[in-house]
Amino acid sequence: MKFYIPMKPNKWRFKIHLLCDSNTNYLYNMLFDPGKEGKDSIIYENNPSIAQSIVLRLLSCINDGKKRNIFFDGWYSSIELMNKLTKLGYLNTTVFRNNAKDLPSKIKEEGYNNAYKDNVLIQKYQDKKAILFGSNYKILSDDIKNIYVDVFNQYLGICTIQRTTKKWYKKVLLFSVDAAIINAKIICDIRYGKETTTLQFKERIIKYIFKKYKQLVSNDFNNINEENKIINNKNEDNYIIPSIRQKIHNIGHTINKQKRCKLCWNKTTYTCKECCKYLHPECFGEYHNNYVYNKK
Repeated sequence: MKFYIPMKPNKWRFKIHLLCDSNTNYLYNMLFDPGKEGKDSIIYENNPSIAQSIVLRLLSCINDGKKRNIFFDGWYSSIELMNKLTKLGYLNTTVFRNNAKDLPSKIKEEGYNNAYKDNVLIQKYQDKKAILFGSNYKILSDDIKNIYVDVFNQYLGICTIQRTTKKWYKKVLLFSVDAAIINAKIICDIRYGKETTTLQFKERIIKYIFKKYKQLVSNDFNNINEENKIINNKNEDNYIIPSIRQKIHNIGHTINKQKRCKLCWNKTTYTCKECCKYLHPECFGEYHNNYVYNKK
């Protein structure tokens, strides 16, 4: 499922296609690209082109009937796709690669800055190099440089939670969590009318989670009666209640190891995972209440 992208610093990457709002940068829809072997799962309405299927599948989540202008980069662009979007009622603008097959031959010649093909206007914009873009409506070439800005990916690169891992599903999961956090930040900025940085928003989330968790833990321990904190009942030898700042110890079974118990000095294969002491299950509670939590 990995793609080889020679222009990127990390050559081997997963490809996720995004549909974002150009004003708020909110992520509406995303589609994970499973590669050539999984292309059958991407094909939309028996469309033979994978690029066209991806665009149409991403747009299928928008059913509000509003007029929208769709911008997409050169990987998806084709005059056939632009005609399909026109029939669906979308205005659309795209950047064409110089070696695109369905471009009119006139636009590649010197002295020609625009040409029509199948009701699509192809224009040439001169920056550091000649850039070709097409649209199904009239648009000024001077406004093109401000049209397509991939801001959502810029947000994802700030304080990302992505980590190096060999598990592909972890990459996708972490990306989804990162995207959800950015969407939440955008919603909060719109709702409260205050712009916060990605770092500040993530810090607020962390503080809120820790504050909520701390309250839950403190409430649980405060509700425990004082009588239960002192373990004297023989039937509850393995029941241990430490203080809030102390770790909860657990007993586990070891494989092919047998040593003497720290309390009764008989051999056992059970050990405490926290303090690494060999103890019988019946000696576990008494030992920890006397020598660990109460520090007898």
